[in-house]
Amino acid sequence: MNKMIATTTDARYAPGVKLIAENANLQERVHKLERQVDFYLRMWELEQEENDRLHDRLWEVECELPRARAAGERAERRRRDPYLRRIYGISVSARGHEWRNRA
Repeated sequence: MNKMIATTTDARYAPGVKLIAENANLQERVHKLERQVDFYLRMWELEQEENDRLHDRLWEVECELPRARAAGERAERRRRDPYLRRIYGISVSARGHEWRNRA
């Protein structure tokens, strides 16, 4: 930013010189504030993007929950089913010696 320094010894121009100096100072302050606003605006945009990504991921997980819950319920029903327990018991007892030897 080019800074102009107005100097004069004539008292008639003193109010104008003072206004020019104040204007330059105000312009510099406005420029600094604009940079801060740009910075915080960018930070807010990044947070909004992160929030959107997290919201999308939450939605995906919530969509997966019913399937996972149903799979867990099916597994629990299989675990409690006496017919399947008998089948698994037979298959485990048929292979039991292999597992005991490995342990």
